[in-house]
Parts: sequence; C-alpha cells; structure tokens
Amino acid sequence: MPSEREMIAEVERRAQESVNALGALGSSATFLTLSFATTSGEAHVIPCSRWCVPIQYSGRPPGSSSKIRTLSDGYRILATLFMLLREYQPVTMGGISFLVLAFLGLIMIIAGWMRSSYYLFTGGVGLALLGAFILCTGVILHAINMANREGEEQRKKLARKNEEPGPTG
Repeated sequence: MPSEREMIAEVERRAQESVNALGALGSSATFLTLSFATTSGEAHVIPCSRWCVPIQYSGRPPGSSSKIRTLSDGYRILATLFMLLREYQPVTMGGISFLVLAFLGLIMIIAGWMRSSYYLFTGGVGLALLGAFILCTGVILHAINMANREGEEQRKKLARKNEEPGPTG
C-alpha cells in the first residue's frame, strides 16, 4: 500500500496531466485548486497556480455584437434566483423578506410617530404586516416541501420493496 506522500504525489501528477489535457483543448480554465483528505484524516489543499493554462484574450471581431442584454438578462437571473430560493429555501426567503420589510416598516412607524403623520404610521404597520405574512407563507411552503419530500421517499421505498422478489420456500 502506498504511503500518504506517494498518494499526494500521484494526485499532483494526475492533476498536472488533466491540466495539460485541458490546455491542449484550448480550455479557458486559469486556476485549479485541489482539496482532499487523506486516510489519516488530514486535509490537504494544493494551490495549483503553477498549473496555469495560457489564455489569449482578444477584442470582439468587427461587425459582431453582444447577445447580452443588461436589463432583461439581469431580470431573468434575479427571477430565477428568487424562484430557486422560494422552491428550495422558503423559510430563508420569508425570513429575509420579513427582516427587510419589518425594518422599513419600523422606520416608517417611528417617522410617522415623530411627525404625527397618520399616513407614514399606517404605511409602516402595513409593511410590517406584509413582512409577517411573507414569513408565515415561507413557513407553510417549507412544511409542504418537507411533506412532499417525505412522500417521495416513501414512494421510492415502496417501489423498491415491490421490486424485490419475495421469499421462496
């Protein structure tokens, strides 16, 4: 059985081969970092900055235009981010929304109280209530997601159990 030093040297050698292969393909990878744990439980991080793949940058060819649209693409990215956050971390999204809206509502409540402005005070209460509503919605969505995941696990277990052959005798 090889020693840890030999295993680390083998990992470095294989990484170098992979980087050389990427360089031959013209990849745009510039830096590589390897992280792994040995059998003794020690964590090793090998910065591979010496294994840089050369990249040649150049300007856009004349007559070509970018397909990136700043506002519409940015909106699509943010919408996707919020959709993923809502689907996979609803309590986190609800909590963050609650904190932001409750903070803004508190500022408006204080400003309304200091200026004796009924409109600011009412708007602040409305924002705080909206934040609480969003937090409750996040908790409910989280409970629904958990129930769906548990149901899916039960269906998979049942399907595996039905696929297994019964006892023969």
